[in-house]
Amino acid sequence: KGLAVKDGMRRRAVERGGFIGGRRPFGYRHRDRRDDGGGTGPLVIEQREAPVVRRIFSEFLRGVSQRQIAIDLNTDAVPTLTGARWYATTVAGMLRNPLYRGWVTHNGKSYQAVGPDGQPTVEAIIGADTWERARERREALSRGPGRGRGRRTRGSHLFTGGLLRCTCGAPMSPVTKPTRTPGTLYEVYTCARRLHHGPEACEQPPVKREPIDAAVWSYFEQVALDFDATRRSITGEADRQLAGLDA
Repeated sequence: KGLAVKDGMRRRAVERGGFIGGRRPFGYRHRDRRDDGGGTGPLVIEQREAPVVRRIFSEFLRGVSQRQIAIDLNTDAVPTLTGARWYATTVAGMLRNPLYRGWVTHNGKSYQAVGPDGQPTVEAIIGADTWERARERREALSRGPGRGRGRRTRGSHLFTGGLLRCTCGAPMSPVTKPTRTPGTLYEVYTCARRLHHGPEACEQPPVKREPIDAAVWSYFEQVALDFDATRRSITGEADRQLAGLDA
């Protein structure tokens, strides 16, 4: 039964272009509409968005960075699916999506979507050669100096991975730069929106790392890390459990 369910989900993935539920991929739309206006059925190319997909791949292959591609799309007022701004992460996700070459992804594996009649079930927006060249450039960049998944800042920032938020709601990115003074680093938290899209995107200037990190460490030292209170709490809980066992 489990194998039959998995096979059925695989067939649905092929029929719907590897897309089951959630927001539709940029560049595609559902072929049919439900009574409530929502999309259903297999994916077909959204002709208004397909040129944007081709533009992203073309500029990336010309050597334009993902960040600069996002900036240019925002400058040209190209809409996103949600109406939000373009980010480098958005562009990166599209460059990694094999759906644009007509392939589907199911259970972590990608393969060409072909129906029972032997015909492709998903029309490609870009060619296979374009996809392969983009993949090769992505892999080359990922192997470059200082690159890699989970790359950490050179500084000693306490808040990474979006833990600290700007007043505009965007994550505060840790930034570390060398200074003219040997052994001294310029360490700040900078709004990611301001960092990627310029000062006009957010009015919050960079904030020095030391006052923020020091305040958090002070809180843990003075309030959160009360060893005596922790010891009393653990001892009290142990005593209650022992009393329950005795009873």
